Amino acid sequence: MSLGWDLFLLALALLSLVNLILIVVIPSETVAQVVVIVETGATIVFVADFLVRLVRSGGKRSYVVRGLGWLHLLSCVPLIRWVRFGYVPTLARRIEERGGREVNARRLFRARASTTLLVVVLLTILVLEFGSMAMLAVEEKAPNGNIVTAPDALWFVIVSISTVGYGDLYPTTNLGRLIGTFVLLTGIALFTTLTGFLAHFFFGRSEPPSPSD
Repeated sequence: MSLGWDLFLLALALLSLVNLILIVVIPSETVAQVVVIVETGATIVFVADFLVRLVRSGGKRSYVVRGLGWLHLLSCVPLIRWVRFGYVPTLARRIEERGGREVNARRLFRARASTTLLVVVLLTILVLEFGSMAMLAVEEKAPNGNIVTAPDALWFVIVSISTVGYGDLYPTTNLGRLIGTFVLLTGIALFTTLTGFLAHFFFGRSEPPSPSD
């Protein structure tokens, strides 16, 4: 796994720990469902990462026992996600073992395209979760509100980030419109960056012209 991926996974693990607290302290059960849905997606990422590392490891038993793969696996179990409190130091140590800050910084710079993509994905997740929570908290009790469930809020933010804007769901309060404007502007920036990355990936490495050209 690359350094950028390990850093992305560490950030996702820290977000998961924040989510564990949010699920408990958020008074609205409907808003808390947004966190649960996003956390389910994060769990899928952790499971996929565990399986890839297990397959790539030289000795599977060695990875599970000595490489603390068992801790990684337990952190994927929904009912005991708090185990990620112990998995975060493991991720941090894995990153530290790759080299010092200067070495890691050079590695990230050399792989800046993939690093940028992971940063955009992480920011998209943050906007998706907290934008949906904010929108739902404002709109769910509005007299004429139509964003009243967690899937409604997530769908609205997704179509706003992607700049599609179907118009089937929309904020009806002034504060909701303000939140929607922030999500839309942020989505434009993220979507533009992602489009630029894809363009670089597919067309950035053009072949040199032949002598006959």
